[in-house]
Parts: sequence; structure tokens; C-alpha cells
Amino acid sequence: MDFKSYQEKKSEFDNNALIYIAKRVFEDYDETDACHLDIIDGTGNINNNPNPKDKWAYTGLDNFITFIKQSIGSDQLRSFFRNYAFVKDLDPLFVISKGNKVDFEEIRETLGNIVTKVQDKSYLPDYLYHDDESIHDIPEHLNFNDLACNALTIATFLLYALRKDSVPTSIDFDYNIKRSVELTFNMRPIGEYDECLRYCIENKLIESDKVSSEGIRLIVEIAQELEGSDLLSTDKHRIENQTANWKKLGKMYL
Repeated sequence: MDFKSYQEKKSEFDNNALIYIAKRVFEDYDETDACHLDIIDGTGNINNNPNPKDKWAYTGLDNFITFIKQSIGSDQLRSFFRNYAFVKDLDPLFVISKGNKVDFEEIRETLGNIVTKVQDKSYLPDYLYHDDESIHDIPEHLNFNDLACNALTIATFLLYALRKDSVPTSIDFDYNIKRSVELTFNMRPIGEYDECLRYCIENKLIESDKVSSEGIRLIVEIAQELEGSDLLSTDKHRIENQTANWKKLGKMYL
């Protein structure tokens, strides 16, 4: 490993920390893990003290960020971080994992195209996809980040179905597919087994308990978006990391 001086390490750590804090500043209270677990409410006030299992969702840093938001005001803080506004649409796990090593705006564009392709199957005829981002209205209880994580969860569900030549079970989903989303894309899985299966069946991505030709077409389209992208993890120590399979699919042309 190359030697890094204190000056280099400090600069790198400070930049990474600032990007992560900016992400948290642009996150609305009702988008936080703590709010999802009913630890805080939609204005940042504490509802309940976290139990030992949920302490990860409201750490000292979470408390500090809530404090400075309430003391200074979210609008003023966001104005200070305006040059980092692009992180709002990115998953906190991706920001933690990638730091300042990637072009976040390029990642945002790739994610927008993937969300578009998954949504296209809900209303466009077979074989048709938008070439550029075209996202439906985002439901009030979701944000772009959620849509992107959900799209990658559905894509991974289809990838496992293709590899197994059958629909994954709920056990596959909880113990393999969810981990694959995190390990392959450095993003959180969003969506449950029944939701993914229903979406795939209703939109004819799965037929007769197997991936349909349109399902295969979709995951190849997604793989081609991922080709050369920093979304794919370079850490291949875990078998759940599907980077190699996505790269193989990206070289297919239908």
C-alpha cells in the first residue's frame, strides 16, 4: 500500500466527511432512518428513545445534525452546502462507501436511466424503452433515492431468477438478493419480496415462474447502463457481489 502522509489523509477524510454531512443536511427529517423507526418525528423532535437494536439509526452524529438544523435552520444550512446539492438523490450507503472517489453527477445520471427503464415496463409496450431519463411523478412518501434503490432491487431479483431459471423464494430474497444489492451497488435494498414479485408478474417480466423474454431484455438494458459505471463495486470478496454477472450481461446485444 502506498504511503499517505497526514496531510493527504486529513484532506481525504475531511472531504469525505463533508460530502456525507451534506447528504444528511439535504435529507428531510421524514426521510431519515430515525423517522422510519419512529425515533424522531417529521420535524426532528424525539418521539422515543431508540432501543439497543435501533441505536444505529440515531447516533451522536444524527443528534448533532438535528441540533444544527434546528439551531441554524435547514434552508440556511442547505444554502451553505449548495455546491453539494447533487448528493440529495444518492443513497447514504453509496456516499459512505464511495466518498469523493467518483463523479456523483454521472452516477445520478446512470441511476435516472435505470429507474426510467424499470418504470418503462409499467406502461410502454414490449421492446420499447426511453433513451434518456423520463421518470413518472414520484409518490409523496418516496424520493428519487428510494426509486433508484427499488429499481436496483427489482433488477437483482430478475438477475437471480435468470441465473436460477426460476422465481427466487422469499428466503433467497432476504438472505441473498438484499445482500447482493448492497454488495454490488453500495446501495440499500428497498422493497419486499411480495412487492418485487408482483411488479414482475404484473408487467410480464416473469411468466410461468421464469424470467420472460421482456424480463431478460430489461436486465440487459440495465447491464448496459451499468457498463463502465462506478455504480458497480470493485470489492469481489463476497459471492453475493454480482458485478461479474452484470458485466457479462452488459456485453449482450438483443
